[in-house]
Amino acid sequence: MVAPAWTPWALLLLAAPATLAGFRDRIQARNKELCKDRQLSQFFRKPTETNCAKVVKCVANRGDLKLIPTQCSPPLVFDIDSQICNYVEQVNNCDRQDKDPQLEEDAAQKIADELAKAEEEKKGACDLSTCELPSCFCSADGTQAPGKIELENIPQMINIAFNGAVNGENMAIYDRLFKNERVNPNGCMVKGTFFVSHKYTNYSAVQELHRQGHEVGVFSVTNTEDTAYWRDGGYEVWQEEMAGSRAIIERWANITDGSVIGVRAPYLRIGGNTQFRMMNDSYFPYDSSITAPLAKVPIWPYTLHHNIPHSCHTNTAALGGCPTDHFPLWEIPINELDRREDPTFDEDLTGCQLVSSCTNVQEKAHLHTLLMHNFRRHYKTNKAPLSLSFNPSWLVQNPDFVDVIADWMDEVLAAYKDVYFTTDFQLILWMMNPISSSNMAASPEFKEKCLVEGQPACQRPNVCPLRTSALPREVNRLHTCMECPLRYPWLGDPNGGLKN
Repeated sequence: MVAPAWTPWALLLLAAPATLAGFRDRIQARNKELCKDRQLSQFFRKPTETNCAKVVKCVANRGDLKLIPTQCSPPLVFDIDSQICNYVEQVNNCDRQDKDPQLEEDAAQKIADELAKAEEEKKGACDLSTCELPSCFCSADGTQAPGKIELENIPQMINIAFNGAVNGENMAIYDRLFKNERVNPNGCMVKGTFFVSHKYTNYSAVQELHRQGHEVGVFSVTNTEDTAYWRDGGYEVWQEEMAGSRAIIERWANITDGSVIGVRAPYLRIGGNTQFRMMNDSYFPYDSSITAPLAKVPIWPYTLHHNIPHSCHTNTAALGGCPTDHFPLWEIPINELDRREDPTFDEDLTGCQLVSSCTNVQEKAHLHTLLMHNFRRHYKTNKAPLSLSFNPSWLVQNPDFVDVIADWMDEVLAAYKDVYFTTDFQLILWMMNPISSSNMAASPEFKEKCLVEGQPACQRPNVCPLRTSALPREVNRLHTCMECPLRYPWLGDPNGGLKN
C-alpha cells in the first residue's frame, strides 16, 4: 500500500491544535500587555497607530482579553478624552494614546463632591415632621404658604421698606405715602418698615414713625461701603454695628417697648454664619437681607432651622454670604423684581433687589409698570409677600415717583379687598399663626395702632452739635426729643457718655 502524499494543508491541519494554542497564547500575551493598567471598555490608541480615527478597547470575554477596534467615519476623528468621534479641529489629543488621567480624577472628585453635597442637603432639608409653627416653618422649594388655607383666601401682603437714615427730607415722603386716609381693608393705616442707619438720622423723626405704628429695624451704625470691613471684622463688628444701632435707636428715639428686632445688612452684604450667630445671641429674631433670585413663583418667608430653599446670590469670596449653619431665626427674603417693561415681549433680564436699583426705571410709566406687574406676579401665583425696598435718596432725587407709588397703592387697595400693606413684624406674626383674609379685619395683630392721631412727641427737638473721638474732624448734629448727650453716640458708646 502506498503511503498517502501529505499536502502542506494537510500537514497544517494535523499540527493545528498545538499551533493554534500557541498562536492564541501569543495574542493573549499581547492583549494583556496592551490592556495592562488600562480600564476595560475605555478606548485607546495602539502605540503604532498613526490614524487618529482608529482606536481599540479591551473587553473581557470568558477569561480572555479581546481588543475591539473602532474607527470614526471621515471627516471625524476620535477624541480620546471625551471618548467620542468629533471634527478634527475640535480634537487636540491625536498624539496621545490614553485619556488624560487627571480628567478621570476630576470626574471622580466631581461625583464624590456631588454625592457629599446631596447627602449634606438631605441632612439639612426641610423636615415637616419636626418643623412646626409657630417656631419653625419650611417647604421643600420655599414656594409654599404656611397653614392649610386655600390660595384665594390667603391675604396678599406688601412690605414697603426703606434702608438708611431718617431725616427731614425723606420724612416728607413718608408722610405722603403713609397718610392717615390710606388704609388697609381692615380700616387701619397702611404701615411700613424702616431699617435705620445712625449717621444723619433725626431720632425725633424715628420716634414719630414708631408712634404712628411703623416698624423700626437696624441697618448698622456706620453704614460703611467698605466690603473688607464687614468681611474681616468678625463677630464683634457685627455685634457693635447691629446691637449698638439698636441701643442708639432705643435711647435717642425713646423706643422702650422692645420692638426693634429686625436686621437688614448694609447694602444687603450678608455676613454669613457670623451675622446670624450674632443675631441669635443678641435677640434679633429676624433678618431681611437675603435675596431670592427672580423666578416664576416667588419665595415665602422661612426659618433657618433648615437649608435655604433657593440659591444665594451673595455667596462670594469677598463676603460671608448666606448662612450655612442652622439658626432658630426667621428670614424674610427679598424676592427679586422683574424689571421688564413689557413682560409679554421683552427678553428675560436679571431681577433687581430694590425698587431703587431697577436702573431701567427712568419715567413714571416705567415705575407703575414695575409695581403692577410684580404685584400681579405674586398675587396670581402663590401670594408670597411682595417686598418693595427703597433707598430713600432715590425718591428724594425723583420726587414724581412718590406720586406714582402713592397712586399705585390707592389703585391696589381699591381693586383688591385682600391686600394689606404691613410691617415685616406683622408679616411674621401672620406666618406664625396664618389666618384667612376674611379674618384679617378682626385680627389684633393688625389692629395695633390702627388709626393714630395727635401730635409728635416733641414739636421742637433738641439739636445737639456733638463730636466723638472716633470721628475726630467731624461735628454731627443729633436731633432728639431726649436730653443732649456729652458726645456723639457711636460704636461702643451708644449713650454718648451719659449713664444708662
